[in-house]
Amino acid sequence: MNEVDAVKTKEDIEAVEALLRKYHGNIYADIWCIGLNLGLRTNELLALTFSDMNIPNRTFSIKKNRTGIKQSFVLNSVVLQIIERRKKEYPNDHYLFQVKSNRTKTKLIKPVSRISVSRTFKDVGEILGLNINTLSMRKSCMWAMYSDGESTEKIRNILNHSSKEMTLHYIGITK
Repeated sequence: MNEVDAVKTKEDIEAVEALLRKYHGNIYADIWCIGLNLGLRTNELLALTFSDMNIPNRTFSIKKNRTGIKQSFVLNSVVLQIIERRKKEYPNDHYLFQVKSNRTKTKLIKPVSRISVSRTFKDVGEILGLNINTLSMRKSCMWAMYSDGESTEKIRNILNHSSKEMTLHYIGITK
């Protein structure tokens, strides 16, 4: 598997979002934005349902795929706006990012696939000269935390890494 990068500048982050919205629609741009803000693994992000969200309390909880530990998250204003807009636009959807293709069976309810998201992100990355895919959302979120002065130890704990070196390598700090 090829190594992908964190998107490290605000301009590039905004450019990715704009191109996703322009060429692939709101769903992929919304996935990008929420992924950047929550730092979840892609499969965890795509599995989110509207019933997972506690909008009045601005929180949600999920069982982490790899560890099985239940973790709670706070919904910031960016994420909250996207969720509320998506719920208004798609009141009957189960998943936050549900497949809308007319090529799927009409009664099939499923989230957008990780492969579809990865392919879409890769296409946009090529336009911008960036080496990105679904993992780039999580890496970019952690890079932003690091750049804002968050401790490497806290980031390491969020990522569940065994060493500081692994975390630094993951977010693209090579020196």
